[in-house]
Amino acid sequence: EDKLSAQVTALHAQHESSRAAFELRLVTDRDELAARVSSLELMHSAAQQQIVVESQVEERARAEMERLRSEHDRAITTYRQQTTLLSSELQETRADHIEHMSMLRSRQYLLLDERMQAQAEGHQQAILRHENTLAAARKEHQM
Repeated sequence: EDKLSAQVTALHAQHESSRAAFELRLVTDRDELAARVSSLELMHSAAQQQIVVESQVEERARAEMERLRSEHDRAITTYRQQTTLLSSELQETRADHIEHMSMLRSRQYLLLDERMQAQAEGHQQAILRHENTLAAARKEHQM
């Protein structure tokens, strides 16, 4: 009976030692799991923050792209309007130039015609003076 009692006591002590080791391992595993969970939660939180930041950056990039696209469209429209206006102005300027050149040519011809008429009148007067001088000289010679 003493032997049996000693075996029971030994088994009981062994059981208590195993239970204490198991509880220690359980506490250690729980602490490791808690640390892992905490680490994963931090990583998850950081990833969520990164997603939010990237989403904000992407939204700002989209807004900037839209602003640039709109600015580009306005610049193209302005360029086309200015090109059309300049083309019209150029056509008007060409027409004005052609008309002006035509008027200048007409004026040149008129001036040339006036000069020629003046020269002709001058020649005519010179001829009349010469004829008058000749007529006067004949009269004098006849007298």
